[in-house]
Amino acid sequence: MSLDYVAWRFWWDLIQTGATLAVGAYVWFVNRDRVTHSRITVLEQTVDKRLDGAEARLAKVEADCGHLPKHGDLARVYDRINGVAGKVGDVGSAVSELGGEMRAMRRSIDLINQHLINRREG
Repeated sequence: MSLDYVAWRFWWDLIQTGATLAVGAYVWFVNRDRVTHSRITVLEQTVDKRLDGAEARLAKVEADCGHLPKHGDLARVYDRINGVAGKVGDVGSAVSELGGEMRAMRRSIDLINQHLINRREG
């Protein structure tokens, strides 16, 4: 009878040891998965916060860029600048011509003035 008790005790201890090892392995895997899951959750929250900030900044940039001139607008501005530059060139040549005419008129007035002075003296 004692042999049966020793055998049962051996098998019972073996089953308990196996169950303890199985529970320990299960707890180890679950905790490892929980730690990984919590790290992923923290990483997701951090990325979400950063993306929310980036999304707000991107929306602001897009709104600001909506007011910028387009290619066609810049083309019209350049055409107007070129037109003004051409007119300035035309004005510059007109001013030069007026300067020449003014010098000629001044010379004529000086000659008339000299003639009148000479006629009074004589």
